[in-house]
Amino acid sequence: MGNHTSRDQILQFLKIKTKESRNWVLQSMTFQYHAVHFTLDGGPLRKILENITRASYVLLNFDIGASIRSTFVRNCQLSASVWSRVGVPTLARLYTDVALDACGPNLSVFDDLSIGMRRAALAYERGDVDEAIAEFQSYEETAVNDISLMKIWEPRFMLLQSDLWLKKCRYKAVSILLARLQSEAEEINDQDLYYELQLRKAQYELKIGNQGEAVKIVTNALSRIGADDHSYNHYWYIELQIFYATIMAQSSSSPERAITIIIDALASAHKSSLITLTRQFLKN
Repeated sequence: MGNHTSRDQILQFLKIKTKESRNWVLQSMTFQYHAVHFTLDGGPLRKILENITRASYVLLNFDIGASIRSTFVRNCQLSASVWSRVGVPTLARLYTDVALDACGPNLSVFDDLSIGMRRAALAYERGDVDEAIAEFQSYEETAVNDISLMKIWEPRFMLLQSDLWLKKCRYKAVSILLARLQSEAEEINDQDLYYELQLRKAQYELKIGNQGEAVKIVTNALSRIGADDHSYNHYWYIELQIFYATIMAQSSSSPERAITIIIDALASAHKSSLITLTRQFLKN
């Protein structure tokens, strides 16, 4: 784990501070972190939803004033993320709507941007590309005037663009975008951003016929995920395993390796209710 604070240490700290202060917002945050912990480690969906529900109960049943807003929005976003990843986009959209309806004009700029990007991603996933791009672009003026917001908005927009352009075979444009993303991602401590970028790079290399480079990118990312407890991200482990299996299935030298890889991914996905991730491999 190096110099990183482990997830268990963070959780223990939150528990201690909650007991010391009797702070209901902190109590809700502790339940939220429990849910994140289970999500990253590949825990059962039941445990994730149980902690999200507890966090919601605390926020909605105690008089904790205006300080509730940001914590409530984060809880809605966590719920949306979970439902999106287990393959129920209708519930993911519902929770983004709940966050907007509950807080309305009182949303912070950061929360507004985060929800907007999630809504854009959901629109893109259901095939509403124009809506997704318009949603992203509606925040550009806000983002360009704040460096911290720009560091959040720009990489996400470029990832969406790179996926779209890859599907349209605009390989030169994708190459330029990925190079920019790589230089910026090194400065951003965001696991999801990092692993999605690695997946996109591998997808690009496979598309242009560099199968060996695609394998190298994926296996390096998988090694990083498994390096220690701090690095592990169950969702991206499965995503990358599935793409690795896709590459192997297309290989003339070792297509049988794809079976071993996908069986491992299926077992991991089944334990954590992420079985819908395997649909892309089955399509191929």
